[in-house]
Amino acid sequence: LRHGGSPAAVGIGAAVRPAEKASLEKAIDIKRRAQRCFQNGDLDGALSEYEKLTRAEDSEPINLVVMADLLYKKEDLAEASRCYLQAVDAYTGAGLYKNAIAVCKKMARLSLSPAIVLQRLAELHVLDGLSTEAALYYQEYAEHQAHEQHFRAAADTLRKAMGISPETPQLLQKAAAWLVQAGDATAASAL
Repeated sequence: LRHGGSPAAVGIGAAVRPAEKASLEKAIDIKRRAQRCFQNGDLDGALSEYEKLTRAEDSEPINLVVMADLLYKKEDLAEASRCYLQAVDAYTGAGLYKNAIAVCKKMARLSLSPAIVLQRLAELHVLDGLSTEAALYYQEYAEHQAHEQHFRAAADTLRKAMGISPETPQLLQKAAAWLVQAGDATAASAL
């Protein structure tokens, strides 16, 4: 349990149907086994237990985050990134944008999938109604794309930033310059 209390202490008990209670007890048991594995240095065992949790129909996105944390500790960065992004998708699907943003920021701190993370942070801030932050993340994402010499994509991303935050005309100049670098002077002059 998240709060360390008994099921009754957190409002679970008689009001929970027997099937739900059994599922909850099974999840708690799996988490305890995973914790024991982790404490004994058995990352593979802990990971195996969390994989069981994530396969459950009613699995919470935090289980994917913990699984990703374990994969990161094992230095399986590709799988860790995949699990973190699954958690982002799950939180987004549930409308928990701030949780999804927090997972993306964690990925950024861990230097996992920087381009995808910047793009997702921009999109999530739009969904959360934070246009200034969204525009800033779109700008960072565009800079990343330009650094990778994807100039047309970078210009398109800056257009998104401009659509969200039109008070920054210098972005148009930068987008035009990137379009010229992409070999599209006609599109650059249309900006």
